[in-house]
Amino acid sequence: MFESMTLTREQFAENLKQGTEAVRKNIARLCWNELPDLDRYFVILNGSFDGNPLAPGEVLFPDHNMPQTDTRVPRTAEEVVEKLWRAGKVPAWIDISPYEIDGNFLYSELLCCGRFTNEESHLYHKPEGYPPFHIFGPVLPVGYRDLEHDGKFDLHCYRDRKRKT
Repeated sequence: MFESMTLTREQFAENLKQGTEAVRKNIARLCWNELPDLDRYFVILNGSFDGNPLAPGEVLFPDHNMPQTDTRVPRTAEEVVEKLWRAGKVPAWIDISPYEIDGNFLYSELLCCGRFTNEESHLYHKPEGYPPFHIFGPVLPVGYRDLEHDGKFDLHCYRDRKRKT
């Protein structure tokens, strides 16, 4: 749980792990796909509107204004921490969405806020227990009502729809 005033690198890595475990629980509950044991991540930087003035303790990194060419490079958890832990600051929020699975990995997208902070007051999703991570998805298929009526669905239907948009 989040106890200190600033998020340590180790806490950030642990929160990524806990967020990923929550994604896996959602998938196991809603999708019939067999889940591989290993995880990889697609990191999408600067997924927020950052035109408002920065609050004290928030920063924008200059490289976020440049086109991101590596959004589909699969990263390990260690690589995610290396990419997102910057001078003791992390994105204020990060949405974790399952993207696809193959025989080896569950791939999740990490959509990141462009504002970085090291202050607890700016971190989102504290009630979930692993700030700044928020579990988003899996997105339900069109017309899906609930498990009782429609049962479990194929995670790939989400990925395939997403590629078309």
